[in-house]
Amino acid sequence: MDPLSIFNLQNPWRREKSFHVHPFIERDASTWLSHWLENPDVLVILGPRQSGKTTLIKRQIQSLVEKGLNNSIFYFNLDNENLQALFKQVSSFVKFIQSKSTNNKRAYIFIDEIQRVKNAGLFLKQIQDLDMPFKLIISGSSSLEVKAKTKEHLTGRKKEFLLTPLSFAEFLKQSLRKKVESIPSLQNKNELLDFTHLYGEAIWKAACEYLLYGGYPKVVMTPDPQDKIAELAEIYSSYLKKDVQDYLGVENVEAFNKLVSLSAFQLGNLVNFSELASSLQITRATVKKYLTVLQDSFVLTMLPPFFTNRKRELVKNQKVFWLDNGLRNFIINNFTSITTRGDHGALIENFVFNELTRKIHPPSTFHFWRTQTGAEVDFVIRQGEEIIPIEVKSQEMTLPRTSRSFLSFLNQYHPEQGFFLNRNLLDQTKYKQTTIHFIPFWLINKFSF
Repeated sequence: MDPLSIFNLQNPWRREKSFHVHPFIERDASTWLSHWLENPDVLVILGPRQSGKTTLIKRQIQSLVEKGLNNSIFYFNLDNENLQALFKQVSSFVKFIQSKSTNNKRAYIFIDEIQRVKNAGLFLKQIQDLDMPFKLIISGSSSLEVKAKTKEHLTGRKKEFLLTPLSFAEFLKQSLRKKVESIPSLQNKNELLDFTHLYGEAIWKAACEYLLYGGYPKVVMTPDPQDKIAELAEIYSSYLKKDVQDYLGVENVEAFNKLVSLSAFQLGNLVNFSELASSLQITRATVKKYLTVLQDSFVLTMLPPFFTNRKRELVKNQKVFWLDNGLRNFIINNFTSITTRGDHGALIENFVFNELTRKIHPPSTFHFWRTQTGAEVDFVIRQGEEIIPIEVKSQEMTLPRTSRSFLSFLNQYHPEQGFFLNRNLLDQTKYKQTTIHFIPFWLINKFSF
């Protein structure tokens, strides 16, 4: 099929008066996209495959169609290789846009999977340099490729957003709908106590589903558990086929797959490059390369240790966390109920990790803490001179009691506040000069850092 025919199929609003995206889950990213839509910078939406990037774009297109801007909207999904012919030369691309514009108003140009364009950064820069009434909104499934191709040419001329699978707050909007209108802030303790008493069990049940199947939109919107697993299988298969084999250039796919499995079983644990290299019979450098691929294609993340005194806190190995619990559970083929499985604590810790990464941005940094003697705190946030420890416990609590490791951290660093996340307890206590907040882990999205 020729590029023009593909373009016409991908842009149905050009021949129809209305355009609707069905079904879709309202994402927090919609606010970001709408806010920057009239800004001259290139908008870059990064995220894993099937995290909702295309739906987010189509939702924005729907809003523009509702304003009557049908012929000012251009959408290109470059997963269709035949369409890539339009992107070989800037001059021909600009002529194509102009030929399809019926007025002199701004053209909104949405490009899905921009990494398919050769020299994408230079291509986009040359368009920007023309200073034409073009607004470029691009998406990509590979942070490594997109950033490598755009960093040099678009520095200071782009706005980036990472669209992950649904946050728990977004998941609750879909799973509980009208049952939970809004969760009170942490400051309104009495209201929050009433809320947890009223909705605590319903939210715990929702959390169990979220911990098991994750937050990929299509998985969330699929009601049957076996169908959810089938959707996760398709997500991983698509990732292997389109990114790992065809695009990211992984040479030893068998070793790569084994590394994925080992990383899934090591959720929340330290990563030892030498041990992995020995187990997989590949070099240490190859292990590091493949882990970088997994990070830059949004499968997992490595968390560095927190230390100020290298003699006492000598752990330099990083911990591994997964972007989505559901995909991780698919890799290890375990969808046993959260209440009976042995790794439920690791899944809740991974849940907290992902919620925190959505809230913590530079210059703040994010770590774990572990000493030579074995004392450990799950997460430590550093904000300038302020240090905030966070411990995660999966069990129910009746009294505000901390662990020895947590107290060890408090004695050494004397933070103003710390958090002890658990399944149910909402309380507060004081240890020396530190205020310790005991909070249900599912309220993590209400934290302010």
